Amino acid sequence: MNRIHEQYKRDVLLVPQSIGAGGNATGAYKKVLADHEMQFHVAVDALLQAETVKVEVFQADDASGTNAVEVTACETVYTAPTGGVAGARITVSLDAALLTKPYVTAKVSNTSASAVITYVDLIQEARYQGAGLDDSDELTVV
Repeated sequence: MNRIHEQYKRDVLLVPQSIGAGGNATGAYKKVLADHEMQFHVAVDALLQAETVKVEVFQADDASGTNAVEVTACETVYTAPTGGVAGARITVSLDAALLTKPYVTAKVSNTSASAVITYVDLIQEARYQGAGLDDSDELTVV
C-alpha cells in the first residue's frame, strides 16, 4: 500500500510569527532526505497593495547553519496586487540535486512598511523502506 505519509515528509521550518516592517526571520535547518524535489510553503497574512515579501532558501553543513550559503536560483519576491490581499501562499520548489550541502532552510524578509505574520513548511518527497516516517533524520532511502 502506498500511504501518503510514507511518500512525503513535512517539517515546520518557521513557526507562525510576526515579522516587523523591514525585518526578517530564518527557519530551522532540516536535513535533506535524498535527491528529490522539495517545496517550501510560505504563508503570509494580509498585505496592502504593492507590499512585498521575499523568500530565500539557504543550504548549510549542519543543523546549526554552519557555512550557510543562499541557493540563489530559489529567491522569490511576492508583491501584493492592486487592492492588497487578505493572505497569500508562496511556494518555492527546489531539486535537491542542485544542493552541495545536506541541510536547508528558508528566510522570509518583510520589505513592506507594516508587520506581517508568516510561517514556513518544508515538504520533501522521499521513498523509504519500512512502515513510514518518524521524526529522526536517520531514514533509509531506497
